[in-house]
Amino acid sequence: MLKTSYTSIKEFLLVFLVLAILPSLYFFKTEQEISRQVRQTVEQKKLNQIEFSQHALDATYRKVAHAFPQIAHNGFVHRALQQQNAENIQMVEDLWLLTARGQDVYSSLRLIDAQGNELVGINHHNGYSIVVAKTRLQNTQNLSYFKQAQQLKAGEISTQNVDFEYNYRDEIVPIVRVITPIDFMNQRKGYVMVNLNFSAIFKNMMFSHHNKSFPEVVDENGYYVMSDNNQQLLGHLIPENSQYTIASTLPDLWRQMHHKVSGVIEDNQAWYLFKRVELTAFKPYMTLYLFDSVDAKELAPLIDKEVSELHIQMTGVYTLIAMISLGFVIWHAQHDKNSLDSRIARATMNGISAVIITDRANRIVFVNDEFTRLSGYKLKEVKGKRPYLFSASKYPQELYINIWKRLAARGLWQGEVVNKKKDGSLLTEIMRIQTVTDSNDVVQFYVSSFVDISERKALELRLRELSEKDSLCNLWNRRKFDIQLDDYCKRVGRYGEQEPICLALLDVDNFKLVNDQFGHDEGDKTLLYIAQMLAKHSRKTDFVARIGGEEFALLMPHTDIQQALQVVERIRCVIEDNYVRETTVSIGVTQVCLSSAHSYKRADKALYHSKQNGRNQVHSIENGPSITVEGNNALRA
Repeated sequence: MLKTSYTSIKEFLLVFLVLAILPSLYFFKTEQEISRQVRQTVEQKKLNQIEFSQHALDATYRKVAHAFPQIAHNGFVHRALQQQNAENIQMVEDLWLLTARGQDVYSSLRLIDAQGNELVGINHHNGYSIVVAKTRLQNTQNLSYFKQAQQLKAGEISTQNVDFEYNYRDEIVPIVRVITPIDFMNQRKGYVMVNLNFSAIFKNMMFSHHNKSFPEVVDENGYYVMSDNNQQLLGHLIPENSQYTIASTLPDLWRQMHHKVSGVIEDNQAWYLFKRVELTAFKPYMTLYLFDSVDAKELAPLIDKEVSELHIQMTGVYTLIAMISLGFVIWHAQHDKNSLDSRIARATMNGISAVIITDRANRIVFVNDEFTRLSGYKLKEVKGKRPYLFSASKYPQELYINIWKRLAARGLWQGEVVNKKKDGSLLTEIMRIQTVTDSNDVVQFYVSSFVDISERKALELRLRELSEKDSLCNLWNRRKFDIQLDDYCKRVGRYGEQEPICLALLDVDNFKLVNDQFGHDEGDKTLLYIAQMLAKHSRKTDFVARIGGEEFALLMPHTDIQQALQVVERIRCVIEDNYVRETTVSIGVTQVCLSSAHSYKRADKALYHSKQNGRNQVHSIENGPSITVEGNNALRA
């Protein structure tokens, strides 16, 4: 007992160690890669945010550029400059209030006359727009932007570098000033000026609603234009902020910005990601730099989280390996006890029936020796392939659909099929397919077993053929003829005039005299000759049968009555012209109708007319008048 337990423990540890080698290597390598992967993930997120901000900034700038001419050059503005009365001023104020509230990127809009006096003023901040009181409107004649505006040509739009203004809370608001002159009849009447609120624009640059931060922005001289820290904004305009430039705080990053359009740089335990942006909607073009940072301290919680999740996975995997190892030890302990059952199962598997086992996707996983013997395929040749490989393409798709439906409904199908061997020959089988399901009744495998009945099937076909063939003439007999005629009548009922079918009855003229004068041997030779002529000169689609002593039948599908007359007249002429002893036939022709009895009766009546009118001729009966073709005057097709 102790020896058995000791052996089981050794087996357990050995199996556990073997199975744990690859997972352990994987977990070790994955843990080493976590820091790099987390950094890459965070970097990619930041790069995506910068990329999004670039497109959002450019799109907003272009949207403003598209809307600005409509703000400046419209009838309300023109009338207000030509006739500076309260009504015209009010119309411009109302229009610009709607514009400011709708766009939400303008901090102020100004209408200025040619002398620099502000006529209309609209201020906008955080969704609120107000009209500047007349008493607070200014004269801008001595301001630098007005002097620059005076140098503009008619219709020209100009922007200046980033400037700033104070809102109603005395907070610094970075702006970009856009101005254009208004001329009538080559005379300068005034100017329209708007200030673009950089803070509002950057609200549109947020990468997601959950992330309220956005990249920092510096101008082409390294001064901060947009930042989370307002104390370092616009150092080139605000003296107390002049020491805050990226060139002084992050010189390595600033050098990279001048040499590359975008990139990543590591500096002081942090990573900086940047991208250069060219705003070309207005002239002169403006160059800005967007950048963001990743602090190494930010990565530590993310790395710890990933490592914790990895450790949970490791615990689960090692627990699973332990369970598998324990299961193997239990199985191995029972293996000797079950060896006899295993040998019996293998003997059964390689018994009289050929066996194919496929998985739930119907891919072959096992075949036994009997299958290899019958089909010629070895397991290595068919493993992983589908059983359609053996299909002889003899059955419509509906059969296979019905098989799968039956398996899904009952888990069992059996029937007779014809498959193809490796050498291309056919194999007739009695096949049984059943499903193997798990505890949840989900199919896991399909087990197909079959036995070869090719020889038995060939014997059945031969016996059937003997029962349906005339032994003397080797043509179909009356029994087979009746079956075929019934089938053709059904086809006529289904397709009607679209598929005409004709029936001809042939009778050897004066056959009794041949038997009486020359004997039955010669009579048999005559019948055999007639049969050979019918088989040789009828068409491949025609059905030829001997239905009585000296009477033959010919079924002609896809043939109307005129075509049928040509066919049988040609046969009549061949029989008359080629036999040594004078032998002729009389023929009656009709078109097959819905009733096999009526069809046969009409053809027999037509044959009777041929006999009564002198033999050796063709007579037809249709729904219309009958047609008679006689002797040497017959039409030869």
